Amino acid sequence: MSVPSNLLQTAEADSLLGQSHYLRAIASMAKDESLVLRDAIYTANGVRLADKGMLLDSAFYDSLVNERLRHPIDELVDVRRLVDVPTLEAECMTLCESAVLPRMLMLALGETEQWRLLAPLVDMVWPQQASFKLTVMRSQRQVLYEHSLSMLLVSVYLGVRQGLSDEQLAQLAAAALLHDVGMLFMEPSWTDPQHKLTADERRQLSVHSITAMLVIRSTAAYPAEVEMAVLEHHERMDGSGYPRNVGGEHISPLGQILLVAEVVSAFFDKYAQDRPAMRLSLMLRLNRQRFPADLVGHVHQLLRLAPEMGTADLQPVAADVRHSLVRLSMLLDHWQRVRSRLPAKWQLLPSGRAGLYMDTRMATLEAELAEAGALPKQQIAMMHWMQHSPEALTEQSFINREALWQLETCVHTCLRRWPQIMQRKDAVAQAVADWVEQAQAVLAGKRLQNGKAAAQAGNAGAKGGKKR
Repeated sequence: MSVPSNLLQTAEADSLLGQSHYLRAIASMAKDESLVLRDAIYTANGVRLADKGMLLDSAFYDSLVNERLRHPIDELVDVRRLVDVPTLEAECMTLCESAVLPRMLMLALGETEQWRLLAPLVDMVWPQQASFKLTVMRSQRQVLYEHSLSMLLVSVYLGVRQGLSDEQLAQLAAAALLHDVGMLFMEPSWTDPQHKLTADERRQLSVHSITAMLVIRSTAAYPAEVEMAVLEHHERMDGSGYPRNVGGEHISPLGQILLVAEVVSAFFDKYAQDRPAMRLSLMLRLNRQRFPADLVGHVHQLLRLAPEMGTADLQPVAADVRHSLVRLSMLLDHWQRVRSRLPAKWQLLPSGRAGLYMDTRMATLEAELAEAGALPKQQIAMMHWMQHSPEALTEQSFINREALWQLETCVHTCLRRWPQIMQRKDAVAQAVADWVEQAQAVLAGKRLQNGKAAAQAGNAGAKGGKKR
């Protein structure tokens, strides 16, 4: 399994640009950590920039940012509080005692197998470069560091359930801890949810897994299995992931574990106080084709151990269901309208692949909603009953949000893969572009244009209210 040369070239170029962000993070760390040079720093041309034993400060950034170094900075700096294996063991043990998801993992393994969550750390290859980068992450990207620890625990749990060998579990542990080191080479503003990514930042984000793979490769310490797992942690079984858009058996066994662990960890990170287990369970049910069935089975068993999150206030949840229902109905109906205007054999037009992607995704989503009893017409028929059931309302709210998220993903995927559709040069491009623009407006909360869908959902809610 190889990486296309164009992707590698893009990632390598972005890594060079991102090197400045990584050096800036080290410079910021120098304000709080003692950074001492274990050896002199030389440029690739042999010019000495700093002497052995020198204490680095935040000013060193200016002298290094425009230079190519003979050796990576990771190999030249000693840090007093390095993230070594004993540190990782201690911090993971703390998480297992204090955080919801790690406690669930321990409970799922039982007293006789709990030790297996941390055992792979002892056998794990952990060179200086890996240790240093996790130290920078802990200092400057604390949330990302905690996510990496969570990834380690979830990945090892799934690996144990899959019956991996000790050697494979050790490789998996390293891959999980290092899967997001590519993020250190991005502008830190990406962590701000209010920040809108620029085109360059979005490209760097889309190739961060390639950057991470290149970082791991540069250590010359890990086998190809670790490199590939890190590369694949955002792929999907149906080929809808990135960066290679591969699927099924083309994703390595360790890569499949990482992509599932990434989703599990992300849900418990993002929705820690808002029923992450229920959200995750519903998302997996609505995305069966995107994730490995055997690993999803292990996750569902785990989620049964989630603590109760309490009962939600019905009024805002009911309102959320009605509003999301209107948006969902509009976008599903709009695709059917633009599709009905396509000519015969439209799949053969230049923009046919974009149209096929949209048609397949919409058909799959409608089938999943139908199986869950959550098509708009089904929701309208059940609205009165749901308004008296906290569990049903909460579940429906999560299902609708997940469906809208999938539609938003369709928008981003179309614009990323086929930006030329917005030029509307053929009938398929016209249809897809019309739907994309409508979806962008609806998902941004702009004025709804489908009065019929809004009226249906609103009338259903009003009838339900009268019967109450």
